[in-house]
Amino acid sequence: YALALVWKANNSARSRQFQKTAVLLCSFATPVLLMMVYLINTGAFPSFFFWTIQYASVYATQVPLSDAPQYFWGSFQPQLRSMLLLWLLAAGGCIAVLADSQWRQRRWLLAGLFAASLLAVAPGFFFRPHYFVFLLPPVSILAGIGFSSFVQMLSPVGSPLVSRSLPSLVASAAIVGTIGSHADVLFSYPPDQVARVAYGGNPFPESIHLAQFLHERTSDADRIGILGSEPQLLFYSRRRAASKYIYMYPMMENHAFALSMQEEKIVQIEAAQPRLLVVVNVTPSWLQQPQSETLLFQWFDTYAAKHYTLIARMEINAAQNKHRFFLRDEIVHPPLTRHWVDVFERRTP
Repeated sequence: YALALVWKANNSARSRQFQKTAVLLCSFATPVLLMMVYLINTGAFPSFFFWTIQYASVYATQVPLSDAPQYFWGSFQPQLRSMLLLWLLAAGGCIAVLADSQWRQRRWLLAGLFAASLLAVAPGFFFRPHYFVFLLPPVSILAGIGFSSFVQMLSPVGSPLVSRSLPSLVASAAIVGTIGSHADVLFSYPPDQVARVAYGGNPFPESIHLAQFLHERTSDADRIGILGSEPQLLFYSRRRAASKYIYMYPMMENHAFALSMQEEKIVQIEAAQPRLLVVVNVTPSWLQQPQSETLLFQWFDTYAAKHYTLIARMEINAAQNKHRFFLRDEIVHPPLTRHWVDVFERRTP
């Protein structure tokens, strides 16, 4: 779009427009180039290339195109319901941009911004709810245009009650309605209940208690191995990980790198000999698929039995937003809940 402005500028303004565009493009490129220099200098470029290019390419091609509409609609419906009036105003803004001559000069900018934002939501066709944050800037602009056009449409009406009060009422309803759809989370629920509503059985509300136990059982020099996607435990316990793999999802996906990732995590944990091993028995912490590699689970059964002792368990009842913490002698087999987190301690040789 910036280059198109240069092309469209008249001869007298083209040089100035080109300079502004060059500054803009250089500003985009500078931090990227500096980062590349840093990665090459530190020897981290191969890892960077793997995660951003090689792995990203297989990650983004897991969902077939035929499943994309279903994924999109399933994730978009809650976004639509939670701010319906704002979406309607944005739809009115789209019509105004197409029909009203005053927006003609901004038409391609708005269309390009919306298209780019939509493409940012689409990679991989996962359409996870937080991806839709990318749509908020163009939707907000279009909603503002829609509201402005609505005000102009009512301006010929003689009654101030209609021409002034009605637009204010519509804007207030759109804003209050959007906030009201999240009123429980924003105004009523305590933080642990917000985490439970948002993330289900994931052990987020339990992480503070669990991390305190991890902190007390370790020193600053100790490392913690976590089998599960719970890096917040490292943050809250102020301890470092025994492996660079702090999320399990990539190694549970169906691609050629999954097995080598599991092998690398195993090597790193065995080399670090962490004081504690945390095993997260929560489905969303793994997202294991029928075709997932299982080497990590097989290895753990043997490795833990040889070197570690179960010392604590956190049982999670997500439906009631409750948990129970058991020390070694209190642990019941099998667990009484679907979700639990076990803590193993390395036995002294």
